[in-house]
Amino acid sequence: MVNISREIYINCSISSNRIAVLEQEEVVQLLNNIDIRCKADTRNEKISYKVREHSAAKVPVILALGKREKSDRTVSIRRIGSDKTETLNLDDVLKLLKQENINPG
Repeated sequence: MVNISREIYINCSISSNRIAVLEQEEVVQLLNNIDIRCKADTRNEKISYKVREHSAAKVPVILALGKREKSDRTVSIRRIGSDKTETLNLDDVLKLLKQENINPG
C-alpha cells in the first residue's frame, strides 16, 4: 500500500538554456512512476527563496536541481525540520523515497 499523503516539491534554478528545467521534468516523471506525488516549482526565483518558502509551508521533502546536479546526475534533498541539505545520486534518492513511502504492515 502506498502513502499518498506525502508531497514533494522540486525546485530548480532557471537558466537561459533551461537545462535544469528539463532535468526537473524527468525527476517529476520518475517520482510519479513510483507513486510519489510531487510538484515542480518553475517560478523564476532563486532556489534559496523557494526552499525557504516551501520549508515554511512544512513540505516534507524538497529536492533542488541546478546545473551542477544535472551534470552529476544528483539531487540535493532537504527534509522538514532540518537545515541540512544532502546531495545524493538520483537513483539512490528514488530508492530511498520509494522505501519511505511504503506503509508499514
